[in-house]
Amino acid sequence: MTDFVRRTALKPCHLGHVREVLHVSEAARERVGYNTDPVLRIVFREYPEHNWWPSPTSTSACEQMLGLDHAQWIGARVPVAIYTAPWPKHHRRIAAPNPHDWLESLTEWDERRDELLPADARVDDRLDV
Repeated sequence: MTDFVRRTALKPCHLGHVREVLHVSEAARERVGYNTDPVLRIVFREYPEHNWWPSPTSTSACEQMLGLDHAQWIGARVPVAIYTAPWPKHHRRIAAPNPHDWLESLTEWDERRDELLPADARVDDRLDV
């Protein structure tokens, strides 16, 4: 196992807002544990201590919008949102929008970012982009 897999999961409580646009710093499909199928793992620059393990639906959306070569994702912007899954037990989850709403989500974030986040919470302003 790599450090990539050992990171804790990115959870809704870690996000600073209900909707955010995050920058990919690592992305790969890896076999984990007894799972025979590789699972997509994404690490965002804003949350380097956590893996995001997207659902199959979010994985599909990311791959449709960013391509199948995960090495090319570094630096890409991914819109994510917190939603409540009806099963199991109405847990809150993080998801990427479907491909039809992806660009709209990025545009909305760019237009409303200043009102959504206070200046000291704008992580990407402190990063070398």
